[in-house]
Amino acid sequence: MEVDPRRWSVHPYSIGTLRSLLAEHSKHGWPEDSVHDRYFEDYFGTLGAKAVVVERDYVDHDFLEDFAAYYVRCFKDYARKCTRLHFFRKAVGERDFARLLEERDAADAAKLGKAYLGFLVVRPVPQRCVGRTCLITYSEGSGREYTNLRPYEASLFGLRLEVTTLAFQQQDRTVAECATAALWSAFQATGKLFGHRIPSPAEITQAATRRIPLETRTLPTSGGLSAEQMADAVRACDLEPLHIGATDPDVLRATVYAYAGADVPVVLVGDVVDLAEPPNATEPVAPPSHAVTVTGYNVAAASGTALDRLRSDRIDKLYVHDDAVGPFARMMFENTVQSTLTTSLAATKTEIGQRRFRPTMLLIPLYHKIRIPFGRVLGDVKTLIHFIGSLRASGAPGLDQDLAPCEWDVRLTTVNEYKRDVFEKRKVQKARAVLERPMPRFIWVARATHPDQRGFDLLFDATGIEADDLCFARVDRGSPIPGVLREAGFQPDQFAGVEGPAAQLLGQ
Repeated sequence: MEVDPRRWSVHPYSIGTLRSLLAEHSKHGWPEDSVHDRYFEDYFGTLGAKAVVVERDYVDHDFLEDFAAYYVRCFKDYARKCTRLHFFRKAVGERDFARLLEERDAADAAKLGKAYLGFLVVRPVPQRCVGRTCLITYSEGSGREYTNLRPYEASLFGLRLEVTTLAFQQQDRTVAECATAALWSAFQATGKLFGHRIPSPAEITQAATRRIPLETRTLPTSGGLSAEQMADAVRACDLEPLHIGATDPDVLRATVYAYAGADVPVVLVGDVVDLAEPPNATEPVAPPSHAVTVTGYNVAAASGTALDRLRSDRIDKLYVHDDAVGPFARMMFENTVQSTLTTSLAATKTEIGQRRFRPTMLLIPLYHKIRIPFGRVLGDVKTLIHFIGSLRASGAPGLDQDLAPCEWDVRLTTVNEYKRDVFEKRKVQKARAVLERPMPRFIWVARATHPDQRGFDLLFDATGIEADDLCFARVDRGSPIPGVLREAGFQPDQFAGVEGPAAQLLGQ
């Protein structure tokens, strides 16, 4: 059985093998002291990679667009075809793979498909050669939750492979900077979610700088994008950009959690500062800005006595696509007044852990019908939490015991997702009426849950007018709070500022 080494090859996985393959197929070497090198060593080690199948002469759409926008016009001849590396947690030899292509046995193909970890495209460019990369996530559990994931298919000489993830790629600093790479990953999610075409990095850079050009030429890039330029890139995809300040850690947590409920990606922008700088410093000296795409978070286990609070307050880690580190890179919240997180961002492997990330802004690309920002709903929920907590603390007979504390889960969702959740839950009261009720396409759900898992949902119209009353329904899951407040004689006008949500809370 003859093996054709020109089209593919198979190698046992090791970090040394990966370094050699990246160096060989980028045609420009691979810096072993890079942070990516360390990151991939840990990542593939955790995933249990056993084999790499090398697919040569691979045509990657995104690199082809970038190639046409810049590289094809260079005097030096750059290759336009890439190499794709496929990773498996099952040991595979060249004879095994050749036999699979020859015999096309369905059972063997299925076994290899189950062992698939994803792929990495190697671009034939200097230094920053990591192109479109789709790898499985670490297993969920113990509070770890990933968002914005979608299925990606890969055809390896007819062998159908699939991985559920969000695509990542490294900025190459010729057609893209970190903001472009972050937007590209975000558009991977919104393209599937809202049905728009996903632009290449070069197209994102050009769209971002069409109205407000960079201080110097657009290509090659020589500086990051401003918030206004990033917003223009979002509008070019027929989406609406929403900017939210991220200096408050609780607002950052709550906002990421809220939009993740509808798989809407969030781009996080911040400053990279040295660890030696005080965490709460408000005026760092010319810190470099950096942008990442939030791809998940970790919710720490509840501890202590149950209190009225947001579930998002328990988020202690974010997972991000950081083009300067790797996919699903971990950032941990530091216990400071201002948002600060740990980061692996560094110039070399030996400098990992010597910098922190200070968030400044969130950029959220939204479908135009999602008109009501999270802040409006969060304000109403916090006011309700305050009122109910005050009533409990007042010591009025019955209220201190019957108004049990709740944890509030505030998320954006769609009518279809919400009704599917109601259909599958057995403890929802009057579920048929909820299922049959007309609702807007996008909904803000404020779900209050007691320690015994009883609770209620308040539904807000996410497509309405911000000045209007947006809370249109309450869905009961056994909480005593509405009945207790009614029996105590409370009226909606006693809840100043949140009369609309209070009317739904107190209604029959």
